[in-house]
Amino acid sequence: MFVVFFLPAIIFATYILYRIITRNKQLSAQAALVNTFLEIIRPKYYLKHVFANPPRTNSMLKPSTKFSNRYHTTYNSIDGTECITAKLRIMETNIHIIYLHGGAYVLGKNGMKSNESFISRLIEGTGAKVTFVDYPVAPETRFQETLTRVYNVYQYLGEEYPDDVFMLVGDSAGGGLALSLAQMIREKPSVKPPRKLVLFSPWLDLSMGNPGIDLQEKKDMILSKRVLLYAAEQYADPSEFKNPLVSPIYGDLKCLGEVLVFFGSLELFYADGLRMQRMTQDRPEFNYRFYMEMPHDWVLFPIPEASLALQEAYNFILDQLNE
Repeated sequence: MFVVFFLPAIIFATYILYRIITRNKQLSAQAALVNTFLEIIRPKYYLKHVFANPPRTNSMLKPSTKFSNRYHTTYNSIDGTECITAKLRIMETNIHIIYLHGGAYVLGKNGMKSNESFISRLIEGTGAKVTFVDYPVAPETRFQETLTRVYNVYQYLGEEYPDDVFMLVGDSAGGGLALSLAQMIREKPSVKPPRKLVLFSPWLDLSMGNPGIDLQEKKDMILSKRVLLYAAEQYADPSEFKNPLVSPIYGDLKCLGEVLVFFGSLELFYADGLRMQRMTQDRPEFNYRFYMEMPHDWVLFPIPEASLALQEAYNFILDQLNE
């Protein structure tokens, strides 16, 4: 009985230890452990259920008590789109980050608690104000309304904080949304554009038509092309997938400010990252960081490689103070 009960646990622990010992030596032990768990659990196989039944809340957006005690927070609702602006109780910079969360455009409207850790890191690492936008998601809304609502929030914040230097930060779908938003803002001469964009594992092309994605899918432990296409169809009609306001890689990428983009080599979107790098190779305002052996959105994991990427982002954001 003892052997039957403990043998699977022993085998599992031995496998994990083996993977950590034999890992790429440039990879931290924590990252090797995360990758091993992802390989075993394969979250990609559960995504369809999550995307088809996304959690929602009708409660007013508000931070946790712990977050509120740590930072000064301000609530706003702009045409029904809620947002929370958080800052250190002693302001150190006039940088204002607008953060757009990920979730394949279908996860959201479920409070901000799951995003508070990342928001805290942005605040602590830069001293900036950070506004979390709880933008509307599919299938309740389509891309036109989502983008218009986010633009309205951006316009409101620009008027409310006229002396702030605005920057857009987004991860996954939020990264794609940030790049589409920047293109939209560029066409509005009366609106102050963002100075910089930081995009972590952005979803650049909802059509998923890049042949390199099929090769990457074997490596990606989190994302599935089939399920992402399912989410994309909730957000936009397939005939709209190459609209730059849906898939920003098809837009004009000029005059968007400085852009820093991160991709991991184990994610589906890595293929489109390489593609956009080729497209912008003559534009020095675009900067790319490709992290080897990193999964999708690794900056959200508690691993040294996440801290390293975030430090690069902080340096990029704060560099404007010396201009």
